[in-house]
Amino acid sequence: MITGVAVRTPQGEVHALPWGARHHTIIHKLSAEGEWSSDCVQGFVNEKGQFLNRVEAGRAALESAQIMYLRWPPKLYSEDLW
Repeated sequence: MITGVAVRTPQGEVHALPWGARHHTIIHKLSAEGEWSSDCVQGFVNEKGQFLNRVEAGRAALESAQIMYLRWPPKLYSEDLW
């Protein structure tokens, strides 16, 4: 089950926000701190706190019946969830 949005930096740091948040909030924060780059990976965190990229998260959300379909397969977007 997906519990929040996340961005992983090239250094492997995961920045996450809980249910209801959007990726742009994390991106703005990382940009202001000079940490955003095109090598950052947008994704989500699950109930175990694991980072999942958009494709992995899409699969997880479907398998857990959190959503019925993906609007932009095979990737999951926060608009699919909330």
